[in-house]
Amino acid sequence: MFTYQQRAWFHAITENTGTHILDSGGAMGRHWQRNRLLTIEDAYNWTHRLDVRSYGWDVQINVLHYLTSNYVIDRSRTSRFHRFAYSGKMRREDWWTCLEEWVKETGGEMGRGDNTYNHENWLSQEVLIHSFWDAEGEEWEAVQTHNGADVRGGYSKPFLCRASDTEYEVWMTDGWLGCENGHSLYADGASHWILNEPYRSMHWNEIKVRNNGKAYWLACPECNKKLTL
Repeated sequence: MFTYQQRAWFHAITENTGTHILDSGGAMGRHWQRNRLLTIEDAYNWTHRLDVRSYGWDVQINVLHYLTSNYVIDRSRTSRFHRFAYSGKMRREDWWTCLEEWVKETGGEMGRGDNTYNHENWLSQEVLIHSFWDAEGEEWEAVQTHNGADVRGGYSKPFLCRASDTEYEVWMTDGWLGCENGHSLYADGASHWILNEPYRSMHWNEIKVRNNGKAYWLACPECNKKLTL
C-alpha cells in the first residue's frame, strides 16, 4: 500500500509536460514519457543503481526516494494552490507566475529558488525548488520534478511542502561501494570517494573499470575485487 506522499510524487514524475520541439527528447526521450511505462511498484523498487561502461561509470539515486526522504507535501495547501492555478484568470499562466500571484494574494512573500542541476548530484531526474513565506511567517517550499529532456523547461506542477532543516544536498550524492574483502568507500560529493581503511580520498576516475569478457565492473582500489553498491 502506497501513501499519499508516495502516490503524489509518482504522479509528479509521470505528469505530461509536453513535447515541444525545443525540448529535444525525440519520440520517447523525455522523463515523463519513460516514467509512464512504469507501474508505481516498478518506480519505487530501487534506490541506487550502479552503471558501469567501457568509458566510465556512475551511480544513480531514485528521485522518488530522494523526494519522500526530504519533503513532506501539505495536501490541503497544495490543493488550494492548484485550484487557484487552474482558475480562469491563471489557467494560461506558467507555474512560476501562478505561485508568485498566489503567495502575494495570500499575504506571503517569495523567497529564493534553486535547482538540483546547479549542484553535484546523482538524481535520476532534476528537482526545482522555490521557497516562500506565508502570512504567518512560516517558510514553505514549492517542489517540482523535471519531466522533460532539456533542463530549461518541462517541470511538473508544484507540490507545496513545509520547509525543513534537512541538508538536501547531502542526499543527492548519498552512496557506498564495497567489495567482498570488506573494503568500503563512501561518496564525498558526486566526483570524490573516500576509502575507509586504509584511508584514502580519490576522484571517481581513479576507481578503474575492468572487463571479465562478459561485462564491465568496478575494481576495488585496495584489492582489485569487484565493487558493488
